[in-house]
Amino acid sequence: MAVNIEGNVACVVAIGELDAASAPALIEALGRARPDGRTIHLDLEGVTFIDSSGIRVIAQEMRTSDERAATFAVTAASKPVRRLFEMTGLDAALA
Repeated sequence: MAVNIEGNVACVVAIGELDAASAPALIEALGRARPDGRTIHLDLEGVTFIDSSGIRVIAQEMRTSDERAATFAVTAASKPVRRLFEMTGLDAALA
């Protein structure tokens, strides 16, 4: 997972499969992006598959951001990810 920080905005970019094997890397990347109340943009355009582990990490980040009054949004999502977000009700995270 890549984390690109510019000013007060951190962009986390995920590529490939977001599943139980890669979810810890996403948690770590989001943790690096979160300090100091930064706005977090999650780019999932390059994600080809996402399972419940990935959904759980994103849902938790949404809750954490709400609790901290921080901004979190999925700024790009591949078609399969977008469809899954719509089915699970996470489409509110899509910017």
